[in-house]
Amino acid sequence: MRLSAAEIVTELLSALGDDGWLTTSTAPAGPGPVAASAGLGDIVQAFRAHCRTGALPPAATRELERAANAAVRAQALEDANDPVALYGELGISLAYLVQARGACMDQGLPSLPLRKNATLTSSPGGERISQ
Repeated sequence: MRLSAAEIVTELLSALGDDGWLTTSTAPAGPGPVAASAGLGDIVQAFRAHCRTGALPPAATRELERAANAAVRAQALEDANDPVALYGELGISLAYLVQARGACMDQGLPSLPLRKNATLTSSPGGERISQ
């Protein structure tokens, strides 16, 4: 099942919530949780703030910065009436976020779900999020 653009934003926000994997991985040095109603600008700021904590492995920081850059591009497309490009940039941001999580897991940081009732599975074709 393909996620909608709104569901992708929810996935990005879930990593930044009270019990999100990113918030937990950078605590107590991290910026803390982001509200579930936050917009892309808040997501970008939070991703970059987490990068600056020094709590993440370098590989995760690189991927998270790429996720932030894709979210910036998505933010620029919100008013451009180009839903296909917007969806693509949101998907890219989520893909980089998943890669950042994998890099954290490789270093033994908390292995929390991407969201409640979701699982991340690896297969020869890559990682998949399912409910």
